[in-house]
Amino acid sequence: MTAVSGLKGSFPLTAEEIDKQIKFVAPGVFTLGNLKDDKYQTLYVGRADKNLKEILKKCLRQTERFKFMLFDDPEDAFKKECELYHLFKPAANRVHPPVPPTRDWRCPECGFKG
Repeated sequence: MTAVSGLKGSFPLTAEEIDKQIKFVAPGVFTLGNLKDDKYQTLYVGRADKNLKEILKKCLRQTERFKFMLFDDPEDAFKKECELYHLFKPAANRVHPPVPPTRDWRCPECGFKG
């Protein structure tokens, strides 16, 4: 059974496609991946607390494709990133999604606060 992320995509990981899909500055989460046998394989989970478009453009050429979801609140983006991290356990994520040093957030999956 394929895990369902709830994210939009997948889309080619190009600057043009990022601009086409993300129209404004907002926090968000993303996955990077490749297609294998026409199925999206999640390799990395990440987030942006302020500008998802900017962060995704720093990821160009790392993988073939991306998925994403925008949020109004960076804490909601953190919670979704944690959910995806625990769901997919992506090989390129070596540590749990970080909590910004000025925030008192906890992972809804495992309680991580580091």
